[in-house]
Amino acid sequence: MYVARQSLAAFIFRRSITWRILVCFVAFGFRGIISNAAGAAERSVNIAPDQIDRSAKKSERIRLGYSGPSMGNIPLLMAAKKGFLADEGFYIEFIQTRSNVSIAAVLTGDMQYTSATVSSSSAAGRGVPIKVVAVIVNRPYQYFVVKPNIQSIDQLRGKIFAVDSLGSSTTYLLAREVLKQAGLDPDRDIKIIGSGDAFARLAQMKAGTIDGTSMTPPQLLVARNQGFRILGSVKNVPELPSTGIAASEKLLKENPEHVRKMLRATVRALVFVRENREETIRLVMDHLKLDRAIAEESYELVKEAYSPDGSMSDQGFRLVSELQRETSFAKTGPAAQMSDFSLLRQVQSQLRSEGILK
Repeated sequence: MYVARQSLAAFIFRRSITWRILVCFVAFGFRGIISNAAGAAERSVNIAPDQIDRSAKKSERIRLGYSGPSMGNIPLLMAAKKGFLADEGFYIEFIQTRSNVSIAAVLTGDMQYTSATVSSSSAAGRGVPIKVVAVIVNRPYQYFVVKPNIQSIDQLRGKIFAVDSLGSSTTYLLAREVLKQAGLDPDRDIKIIGSGDAFARLAQMKAGTIDGTSMTPPQLLVARNQGFRILGSVKNVPELPSTGIAASEKLLKENPEHVRKMLRATVRALVFVRENREETIRLVMDHLKLDRAIAEESYELVKEAYSPDGSMSDQGFRLVSELQRETSFAKTGPAAQMSDFSLLRQVQSQLRSEGILK
């Protein structure tokens, strides 16, 4: 099993795919980051050699794009670490980049999958030939983190609030929803900016350049321990596809067995993560560089947000469609065209017959 150590910029240069990614941006209307497509990556996931299951046999390399280190990625990392992907004949390269870049790379075939689920579902709703094929995190678990002097969300009026990126990101859409629930107009009462991943936003909080942001564990807990105030989370949002797996319609049509194998490994990892607390906490500590106390608390906060079998009801995709329509960015279409769980259902049936899924 092999985990990438090089940046996406080097990967793009080596494979000469920059021009194809830019064509995808133009062809499908992705906005705002065309000029950054070739150098958008910041770092890649590293799994130390002593963490990798030595029984894993190397075979076909697959590439998966993800937006940044998070608890949402833990099941995918576990699928690599425990050899579930190797059992399917895969070894995986995790590549960190912005969601629109990974979607474009999936469309060109330079990546097979992306975990940018909300962005992928929004793109699919606009007619981009990509589909969400499984959901890893199917419930929101984001909280507002603000300066210590801010006592409530309505005191963010006139302040600067940072999210990872504007448009169709989970952080942006949910932040708007929380602001509305607090009686604020997210387009008029507060300045929302895109500032990168949670680590970058936490640094900006410490520097005083922003007044608040939206975070999930473990960064949420790190911020709390550094003296920042945690305010309320999203209410009345029972389902939202925060992290998952999306693939191109081309791959689904031409190589459905490839997708089934990826889904089988992912669902096995979801089951393992929910049932094996200790080993999952160790992976959280290693991947996110956390002490045990923070890793344990993060696991307990997020565990129930993991989908038990990779699926989610249509309600979550309808919410993506509704939230997207309220922004000033590109409008999305009906929720029905955002996902395709047909292969996932086949995998679930197989795993139930094997006793892996209950």
